[in-house]
Amino acid sequence: MMFRADARPDAGNFQDGRLKWDILNLAAVHRTRLPTVVDLTDCSMLRPYSIACLAAVGARTDRQCQLILPKDPDCASHVNRMGLGRWFSGMPQNLQPREGNIVLEQLTDQPGNFATRAVEVLVQKEQLPANAGPAMANHLDELVYNALTHSDSPIGCITVGQSFWQTGRVELCVVDLGQTIRGHLVSNPEHADLRTDSEAIRKALEEGVTGTVGLNRWNQPNGGAGLFELSQYALGGRAELAILSGNTMLTVSGEGIRESPFQGGFWGTLVNVRFLIV
Repeated sequence: MMFRADARPDAGNFQDGRLKWDILNLAAVHRTRLPTVVDLTDCSMLRPYSIACLAAVGARTDRQCQLILPKDPDCASHVNRMGLGRWFSGMPQNLQPREGNIVLEQLTDQPGNFATRAVEVLVQKEQLPANAGPAMANHLDELVYNALTHSDSPIGCITVGQSFWQTGRVELCVVDLGQTIRGHLVSNPEHADLRTDSEAIRKALEEGVTGTVGLNRWNQPNGGAGLFELSQYALGGRAELAILSGNTMLTVSGEGIRESPFQGGFWGTLVNVRFLIV
């Protein structure tokens, strides 16, 4: 099956709900349909969540899928710099990331240094107080722990980040292709009455909520604080948080919490945080 990406310049504006576009849909249906060729010829820009979804699809095909690079030279260079070629066949491996970008990683066991690198990017322009770094790193680490501990994802999770200094934004994304937030939470009798993805995502935003009973796979208690703390950060107007799982996308910002349906459902969970640093 060949997949040809849409050429729209920006489908990542969470505020008006335009997260639902073809690359996201490609990742969403991974349980039933996987491509043999992904054609990015007409793409002129790929946001971090799109890069992460493409890497997840490549990982899901065991790196047997072919990737056709964009004809736009800047976009093609960006694809290479972010390391997307590691998840597709026949791609160059000459990774030369730009300062301030957090290249793709596939994590299957431990959270690695994604959170540390993300906080370094946020701090480097003195946009985030240095003493806020450890707490922020803990919240971001918990996103990765959530994906590795709760999702039962066949690929673990994909992490990536990118700085947009001209517009004062830093965007981070964690994607897994697992059982959805609701699938995890209902395994805990305390949350067994959750009937919809919307209810489950909203419940996950509450402090201390987890589907794990007892200790997690690392014999540690789950804090249930990552999404809660990031949502509070977003509600304070310092970030935009987008969570997609199952058939619901929730966006959290200084304007409050908004919800929109995702037709067909996303088998897994995508968490995107856009920090507003100026």
